[in-house]
Amino acid sequence: MKKLIFVNNIITPYRTFLFNKLTEKGVDICVFYQTISEKDRSWKIKMEDLKHPFWVDKHSINFRLLGHNIHLNPILICKIIGLNKDYDVQIPGWGDINAFVLCVLKKLHVIRCSFSVSCEANYLGINGPAPKSKFKNFIRRFEMSCVDGFAIIPGEMPIRALAYFGVDTSRIRFAVLPNIIQDDQLTRDNKEYLFRNRPIFITPARLIEKIKGILNFWKCIGIENIKKCVFWVVGDGIDESLYKDFVTQNNLGDYIKLLGFKNVHELNELYNEADVCLLPSYYDQSPLTLIEATKVGLPILASNHCGNHFECVDPGKNGEIFDPCNPIDVRNSFERMMNEREKWKQFGNRSEEIYNERFAPDVAISNFIAQIS
Repeated sequence: MKKLIFVNNIITPYRTFLFNKLTEKGVDICVFYQTISEKDRSWKIKMEDLKHPFWVDKHSINFRLLGHNIHLNPILICKIIGLNKDYDVQIPGWGDINAFVLCVLKKLHVIRCSFSVSCEANYLGINGPAPKSKFKNFIRRFEMSCVDGFAIIPGEMPIRALAYFGVDTSRIRFAVLPNIIQDDQLTRDNKEYLFRNRPIFITPARLIEKIKGILNFWKCIGIENIKKCVFWVVGDGIDESLYKDFVTQNNLGDYIKLLGFKNVHELNELYNEADVCLLPSYYDQSPLTLIEATKVGLPILASNHCGNHFECVDPGKNGEIFDPCNPIDVRNSFERMMNEREKWKQFGNRSEEIYNERFAPDVAISNFIAQIS
């Protein structure tokens, strides 16, 4: 197996856990970080927690442009130029300037190492399938044509997205590596799913409506259905006032609770008090929330725009899915879920099985190593 070089934009807890586990499993890796943090995304991480080999580009140029974080890393590019055929570099995804430059250099035979790419592409958004841009699709096809290693994907959605964007997927070697969670922080109580008057639906999410679609979901199911349940929304974000106004205007304070940010231990307690995990996103590449829901054994009601719904939700077995752009489908899926309350314990058990089969760190990483060996 070649030595794997992962190129990541910043240091994050969930990726740190993954890279540490790969190292623990004996995989020869090094992570090149483009920078420590971005203006809109940063975590307090102790460098001693990084148990994997890494290098941080301390001379990178980073700025925001049109709502996107831009990274320019000439030194990182020079380091990759110096690697031989014994290395495989996981380049950043499309949209990253460094990735485009690296691919041009690859085509010019300046770079000798092989390229892989980590791809969580999702072509579904607030208005359904993304518009097809000839320029963007050209860039996507060009960069994927430079991949002579693996396309590392979390599941089915990126394959569909690449095909939608015009990429010839038949020539790509895919290796599945789902997002994994630090699962010792989440535990499942022996839930009995008692028939309380109003079941609790929990939604851990950033409060950004154009991404998470929470208000859209409430409007689709209607006030009468909202009052059949209690909805816990865990998180903060720019649209908090939008949700508060909806609750106030419709006198829904007894039914919708905006709980704000919670740490992982507080979230674990809430998961174990709740009955169903709800994630109604318009756009979500591969949300950790659904994986957490399988870990704690919750039934799941989720949007089919969540990239990993294929792997996390088995309709009729551990939950239901819906199209967030179709109000009738949203309402019907919610009502179907409510009519299946006597099956929720079975649904929760199936969620836990799915976690153990697909997302448990040792299982997921062992499967990934087998695919790339």
